Amino acid sequence: MTSETTIEKIIEISIAKMWKKEGIIYVKFIYNLEMTLENAKKGVQARLELSEGINHPVWIDMRGLKSVTKEARTFLAD
Repeated sequence: MTSETTIEKIIEISIAKMWKKEGIIYVKFIYNLEMTLENAKKGVQARLELSEGINHPVWIDMRGLKSVTKEARTFLAD
């Protein structure tokens, strides 16, 4: 019996790579990312596409994040 798992779907956008594995959505931001409102909207749209309308836990690697604008924070908090 192996413990290998399969990545179900991968999405790569200008700000991040996202994938779904075993019902969890993983997000890895690009290095030195400035999270603007436009970038936040791109990320949310990609996550919604990946989740296919189903709620999933999300694991985010934010090490590449340089800054987040107030507008992006407000949008992401809603």
